[in-house]
Amino acid sequence: ILATFGATGSGKTTLMRRIYRLLYGPYRALSGVTTVESFDMETVNEPLVVLDNVDTWEKWLPDSLARAASVSDLTKRKLWTDADTVTLRRQALLGVTAHNPKFGREDVADRLLLFAFSRLEQWESEDEIMSNIDKKRNLIWSAMLNDAQRVLRMPMPASSEVPQFRIQDFARVGTWIARALNEEAPFRTAIEGVKSAQQAFTLEEEGMLVTAVSRLVGARNYKPHERTAGQLWSELELYSDDNRAFEKTYRNSVHLSKKLASMIPALRSIVEITQRTNDAGTRVWVIVPKQQRLVN
Repeated sequence: ILATFGATGSGKTTLMRRIYRLLYGPYRALSGVTTVESFDMETVNEPLVVLDNVDTWEKWLPDSLARAASVSDLTKRKLWTDADTVTLRRQALLGVTAHNPKFGREDVADRLLLFAFSRLEQWESEDEIMSNIDKKRNLIWSAMLNDAQRVLRMPMPASSEVPQFRIQDFARVGTWIARALNEEAPFRTAIEGVKSAQQAFTLEEEGMLVTAVSRLVGARNYKPHERTAGQLWSELELYSDDNRAFEKTYRNSVHLSKKLASMIPALRSIVEITQRTNDAGTRVWVIVPKQQRLVN
């Protein structure tokens, strides 16, 4: 999911409009969050679907984004029939823009190709930007086709040559394209930037939990011994800003444990955290302040 997040006036929507203008011409606007049926049909029929200003929570949205971001089918009743069905393949590349997104789902956040935008300090007319694309659209497409031919002449890189990334097929194809266009070093740098942005987004998305973890390990009487999920739940709830909000968000110790497991790569930027099974067969957590080291 191509995600452009940032403050108002940062150009994220204009960027997506430029891509739409190049792909679809002047007669198609970005989509908004409407209904699940509309979204599903767009992902079936279009090569690119961008949802603009995804800041308002819709219950169906995380499920639909997760399904559309992977290989999945959509089954519908065939028109003018009672029992016949038709199966359609979701095929669109997805894009979202948002100021302060709240997805609440690890399988959505983990699929984001995240780009963070800051508010612009200088402004250009959007009409002029779009008009320039219209004038040069044929030339741009011609140049893209020439680049595609260069890419197709380049051997696909081996798995050992590809930078490690959560969306590994993107990393491999991206390395292939970048290598053909002599842009491999900038691409690898960009991958690392996306990984850092992903970590920051995860920490911000789960700010309530991150604050509680930071306060727990920063307490004067804190001891980094093994803790079960139940023990960790009690302590983190105590150190949260709002006990009721914490309980409502993370529900119980089992759900909290799963959430922490999904956040381990991001949390390791602020604490040393491990999960393991003890001799009794119980899953336990060890969280140590960053300046210390885990000792077996």
